[in-house]
Amino acid sequence: MNPRNKKINKRKYYRSLRAQQLPIVEATIIKEVETTLLQLKPFTKTNNYLGIYWPQSGEVDLRNIKISSAISLALPAAHNNGRLSYHPWGINPLKQDACKIPAPRDEPELDPGEIALILIPALSIDHQGQRLGYGGGFFDRL
Repeated sequence: MNPRNKKINKRKYYRSLRAQQLPIVEATIIKEVETTLLQLKPFTKTNNYLGIYWPQSGEVDLRNIKISSAISLALPAAHNNGRLSYHPWGINPLKQDACKIPAPRDEPELDPGEIALILIPALSIDHQGQRLGYGGGFFDRL
């Protein structure tokens, strides 16, 4: 089997597995993320954004994560050229990005130094730490 077909099959398998397990474990995952972030304390005045993602079907929904009032959330926006940027998630309405995912496109793009940590989606991670995503490469290029 060629590598491309192998990844396609892995993505199907892990999507199915996640769909079965997520309702059982999502609340625990969110609590663990909150606990870990409180212990890490990676946020300072210069990099106080936590980058999260807009959840797709079957992904852990971190949009309501509340760690500290001093931490602001940022969401990604995909561009037509394959680039991904992060923007503050404020009160302005979200607009669809190049992948038709809601994003704060009217907000200024954040510099990397303004973001303390980015949590990204994955279908699986192997024993060597290699992430299997959806195949678009946006987070890999970021």
